[in-house]
Amino acid sequence: MTTGQAPRAEAERATQALLFDLDETLLHEAESVAAAFREVCTLAQRQRGLDPAALEQSVRTRARALWEAVPIREWCVRVGTSSFGALTADFSGDGPELAWLRGWAPHYHREAWRRGLADNGLDDAGRAQSLATEFAETREWLHVPFPEAAQVLQVFSSGPRLGLLTNGFPAQQRGKLSGAGLTAYFDVIVVSGELGCGKPHRRPFEVALTQLGATVQSIWMIGDSLERDIAGAKAVGMKTVWVNRAGDPRDNTVVPDAEVRDLTELEKIVHP
Repeated sequence: MTTGQAPRAEAERATQALLFDLDETLLHEAESVAAAFREVCTLAQRQRGLDPAALEQSVRTRARALWEAVPIREWCVRVGTSSFGALTADFSGDGPELAWLRGWAPHYHREAWRRGLADNGLDDAGRAQSLATEFAETREWLHVPFPEAAQVLQVFSSGPRLGLLTNGFPAQQRGKLSGAGLTAYFDVIVVSGELGCGKPHRRPFEVALTQLGATVQSIWMIGDSLERDIAGAKAVGMKTVWVNRAGDPRDNTVVPDAEVRDLTELEKIVHP
C-alpha cells in the first residue's frame, strides 16, 4: 500500500452519516398509539359507560383482522405497515396502492370502531364514525419521542450527515417526525411507502445511501429491530447499532456492531 492509499482508506471508514429508524428508536410509537386509545376509549366511557380497556382490545382485534384481509396486503407487508398505523392514516401520496387505500380508508376506520363497539354491546355506526374521527385527530398531535432523542440529534447535527429511514405511509411518518419537532435535524428522509418496499429489503438502504452521498463503510444504521434495521443494513455493508431499550436477549443470528440501551450511548461509539 502506498502512503497515499492509507489516508484515503481511513477517510472512507470515518463516519460520514448516521441513519436512524423512527418508530421505537426516536419515537415511542407503541406508547403514542396506546395513549391515543386511552384518550378516545375514556371518552366512550364518559359518553356511553363502556369499559375503556375492553373497547380498546376489541378495536385493536377488529382492526387487525380487517387489515389482514385487505386485498393489497402483499404490498402493505412489503412496505412494512401496520394495522394501527393504517387506523389513522389518510394514505396521501403517489401510486395506485395508496390511491386504493385512500378510497378504502373511511370504511376501515369506521368499521374497526363499529365492530369494536358491537363487541361491547353498542352497535352504533354514528358513534363509531365519531370515535374513529376523534382517534385520528388525537393520534395526529399525540407523539411521544424518547426523552433523549432531540438532545442526541442536536449533538450530532454539526457532525456527520443525518438520515432517517422508516417503514410506513409517507404522509403519516413525515407527520409524526414533524409533530415531534425532529424534522429539521435530518438531511435525508426515506419512507418505505414512497418506494414500494421497506426494510429489511436492500433498496431502501441503497436509496438512503445514495441520497446521503456517503460510502457504505462510513454509515452507521441505528434502529431497534434486529430483523428490519440491523440485518437489512448489514446486508448492504453498513455498520449497525441496535437500540435495545428493554434489554432483550438475542440469538446471535443477527449480530450488530454495537448495542445500546438508549441513544445517549451513541456518543461512546460515534464521535460527533
